[in-house]
Amino acid sequence: MKTLDTMQEGESAKLVNFNHETISGSQMTELLELGFIPGISVHCVQKIPLLRKHIFLVGGVRVGLRSEDCQSIRIEDLNTLS
Repeated sequence: MKTLDTMQEGESAKLVNFNHETISGSQMTELLELGFIPGISVHCVQKIPLLRKHIFLVGGVRVGLRSEDCQSIRIEDLNTLS
């Protein structure tokens, strides 16, 4: 399954779940508080490779995440949903 860090600028996806093997409980709580809730649509606004950061639009709010955190969030392409 794809993860959030694989998204390109301009792409949208559905957040499926978190990889519990690579994320701590406190990190998951923080992501949930930021709006990264399973089932929500996420849009990649900008990738900043030099800083290893990604900017996403989640629930109408822009949120920046580190690439390491993005690797723990599983997504599904919106165009592959039935």
